[in-house]
Amino acid sequence: LEEWYFRRCRRGDVNTRDKKRRCQGMFPEAGVIYDDSASRFFQTHVLDKKRRQEPVVRPPTWKHIPETEFGIQEFVPLSQIAPEPLDESKEPAIFLDWQQIPPAKIQSYLPNGFPEPPAAETLQINTTNGAIPPFVQKRHKCLAQIRQLQRERFQSVAPSNEIKQFVLYLDPAYHKNVGDGLLTLGTLSTLLRQGVSDIQQCHYHQALNRVAPCEEVILNATHKGSSKLAVWHPGGNWGDLWVNVQQKRIQSFSALLENGYSIFGFPQSLFYFNETRGKLEAQLLKESIAKGLQVNLDMEHGLELAKSRVVLSWREMKSCQIADKLYPFVTNVLMPDAAFQLGPFNLTNLVPDTLKVDIVLFMRNDKESLIREFRNETIIAEIFRNSSRGDRQIDFAIVDWVDRNMFNPKVKPDHVTEEAIYLVSMAKVIVADRLHATILSYLAGVPVIYIDQISGKISNTLEFFTSLEACRDTEAAKLIKASNFTHALELATRVLEEEESD
Repeated sequence: LEEWYFRRCRRGDVNTRDKKRRCQGMFPEAGVIYDDSASRFFQTHVLDKKRRQEPVVRPPTWKHIPETEFGIQEFVPLSQIAPEPLDESKEPAIFLDWQQIPPAKIQSYLPNGFPEPPAAETLQINTTNGAIPPFVQKRHKCLAQIRQLQRERFQSVAPSNEIKQFVLYLDPAYHKNVGDGLLTLGTLSTLLRQGVSDIQQCHYHQALNRVAPCEEVILNATHKGSSKLAVWHPGGNWGDLWVNVQQKRIQSFSALLENGYSIFGFPQSLFYFNETRGKLEAQLLKESIAKGLQVNLDMEHGLELAKSRVVLSWREMKSCQIADKLYPFVTNVLMPDAAFQLGPFNLTNLVPDTLKVDIVLFMRNDKESLIREFRNETIIAEIFRNSSRGDRQIDFAIVDWVDRNMFNPKVKPDHVTEEAIYLVSMAKVIVADRLHATILSYLAGVPVIYIDQISGKISNTLEFFTSLEACRDTEAAKLIKASNFTHALELATRVLEEEESD
């Protein structure tokens, strides 16, 4: 990383502000490294001199974690409400839910030019492997239960073998937000784990025209069976935070139903600034469904038909409760976030020690952030100086998803690659106000402190997550909520001390 920035300074590949502030005298005492070409900054505070004197090792590029082959056995049926508690006294069978989908198979469904997604390891819920820390083993047990529940939720709306042969995936995210990209990979993984043999994709807004327009695909789908299933992309954009996506989604329901599709919405967060708008769009959705089915939803027959053909899943209890009030004419269910279909990831030797820092702060820089005022190196350094750590200096980095290209300047910003995992692997502890930075840290076995953003979707998502038996002890799994930014840094400092004392 240092060599890359040094070459940029040498050849003048920086703007004037960078030259004035950092390029002159940037080495060996660099404090802040700016990358205005990405409209973000990567900040590293107080790197100790001993580490500076060590040879700089370039982070490995495109390094894949070796895959492991797993047997596939039948899954254990679950109750209608939640999975049964895991029996830790028995060595578990390897369920299809735990089967790691080969990255090349997922890549075959991605647009041309998209690389293979990161490979994952097997879940280990009953192991004496001392190389796996106890808090990571707790996470594996939780992931096993989550995936069983995800399987049950999806099978409840797609029980037919004919539906499993073909699914239309509406508007997968192929833009630069890594969180949405993780959801795309999670959705594809869910469908592949269910044995879906034909996944077609189409574009409304988030797919950026990398696949065919939905208007064409809905009318000209290659599958001509009587039962067809369309799934909407998951995320946190149901409501008026991101209105373009919501409008397209509501409009799509009538066309899908008219052409014989049943609809399953993958897990969303629901949030409206304007409650009046929420009620108006609920009425528009009702009209769109009624038009597509050509029934009156105020009549018993029409209501039963709509509930059987349209299922919306929510990753938050709060969102599901609101949806029950706004959309009583469809079936609303709880389902964990789709990104939990990914991982777990092994970070061993991904990033050399010379590039690691004590704490990585994943901080949003958009309208959803509640802590943008703290996104400043000087402020954070002062908070750490006032913490009770004696003479110990704390190295930290402020990052966002766009900063992942520091590990490979050739990586395109709209590709979800191992570089996102590299960003997480820099840290001994993560502080995040991004939901999927929190989840990715969880999947990667890094202690994480999270702070809510404006809609509270991190806490709301994890509230349902922690209602599952294997996921309740978040403190032991080192997934900890902070009440505010200063509290987050205090918690991160405490966890860092615990990590260093182990």
